[in-house]
Amino acid sequence: MIEIGQVVDGRKLGIKVKSKYIYARCIVCGNPRWTSFSVSKQKQRTDRCLSCSIKQMHEHNRLSIKPKGEPYVGEIRYGREIPSLKDHKHKYIFARCPECKKERWVSYRYNPNVFSRCQSCSAKAQVGENAPRWKGGRIKLSLGYVKVWVSKDDFFYPMADHTGYVLEHRLIVAKALGRCLLPWEIVHHKTGFAKDDNRYPETLELITDKRFHLVDMQVRAYIIRLEKRIEKLEGVLQLEKKPELRAEELAPVLFLP
Repeated sequence: MIEIGQVVDGRKLGIKVKSKYIYARCIVCGNPRWTSFSVSKQKQRTDRCLSCSIKQMHEHNRLSIKPKGEPYVGEIRYGREIPSLKDHKHKYIFARCPECKKERWVSYRYNPNVFSRCQSCSAKAQVGENAPRWKGGRIKLSLGYVKVWVSKDDFFYPMADHTGYVLEHRLIVAKALGRCLLPWEIVHHKTGFAKDDNRYPETLELITDKRFHLVDMQVRAYIIRLEKRIEKLEGVLQLEKKPELRAEELAPVLFLP
């Protein structure tokens, strides 16, 4: 039976040190526990248990922080001095957005500028040519069509999608007619295959009947599938006639979609 005040060697408790330990109660919660014992002073080193010591430390830190008044632009504080922040370690600066005049705390490590844009204003400013991934405002899609970017103050901006891009062949016809195209108006490629050959009226025509356009697209897509099928079968025939041909030479043909 362990008694309060009993002193034992640390090795008997499974601790690989020669220090002495005493079985004592916490002066706050009263729970008994083993704690380090000072042989020279003949008393325990700590009066509180670990949990009560942590609570005392947090209470001391809370009382040591003096409440401050309203922040001003350019003021620097630690995160523990700002109630709305969870980061208590690093510094923050009170900054004002030059666009919307919004004031907020920002990290002093990454952005020490007092007059820096807020997140919403930065997103609005990085549009078009100011975007970090700007590539000239021209995108070629997998089907061969080309999209171009138009600004919000452009007359043909209503034809653009949510990203600000519009199909180039529709934009060229709209500029030639001097008006925006309606959603049900279709710009048809006469050549059918070269989707990036956008010349009006040489290769482009405006039609309002979807039936002709759908039939034409289905026929041309069927022709493309047949051509790929024929090319694949020709590769199989070549492999049967000449087995010495390497498979690597015919792989692009044999594994056509």
